[in-house]
Amino acid sequence: PASHPGVVVVGSALPLPAGALLAPGRDVPSTAQGGGWSLVMGSSFAAAHASGLLALVRELDAKGLQPGLLKAAFVTAAQGRIDGCATLARHAASRGPICSALAQTPD
Repeated sequence: PASHPGVVVVGSALPLPAGALLAPGRDVPSTAQGGGWSLVMGSSFAAAHASGLLALVRELDAKGLQPGLLKAAFVTAAQGRIDGCATLARHAASRGPICSALAQTPD
């Protein structure tokens, strides 16, 4: 499946396959069975992080997301690490300095 067109491969730890992206997959807040929150880890959570970020980008800039070019929507740093703030800022240029307003730093 990772080699199919339009598929974005996301992992949570190095090493990753060529062309894969790195997203947070450790100490991710998630709902806990029976209520409350717990910290979880794994590539499934990294994939959810990337999917959620793409959903936010689509909300901000629907024209910036084209099928087959989804990976290009992300701003990445060394080793394919997704920079969530820079990604949102790129697609929300008319909405002001998002990262600064949220007191965030690049991932």
